[in-house]
Amino acid sequence: MPQVSKPQYSLRVQRLNNGEPEGMPITLIGRIAWMLQTLIDAGKAGVTTFESPAPRVGHYLYALRKKGFVISTTYEPHAGVFAGSHGRFRLESEVKVIEVNARTAA
Repeated sequence: MPQVSKPQYSLRVQRLNNGEPEGMPITLIGRIAWMLQTLIDAGKAGVTTFESPAPRVGHYLYALRKKGFVISTTYEPHAGVFAGSHGRFRLESEVKVIEVNARTAA
């Protein structure tokens, strides 16, 4: 039986340096693409799993950093039964989105 590939979200971006392209465009797929789009959409407010829990965010951030994206982390305290601190992640790299492919199953 032929294998049918499942539709995947993808994002093609260009890193910029003072508005000028830096290196070649990068295509990300799946949840790593989703994480970058989430960081872009959040802007300077950043993203925290305390406010928006999601699976494996640490891995997605690690993968983006390995690809050269600069992502800052600041720590914020939180109260409650499990008081402690959580990270807020912000995309510091200047990025231009070239293409978004949000294919869905037919």
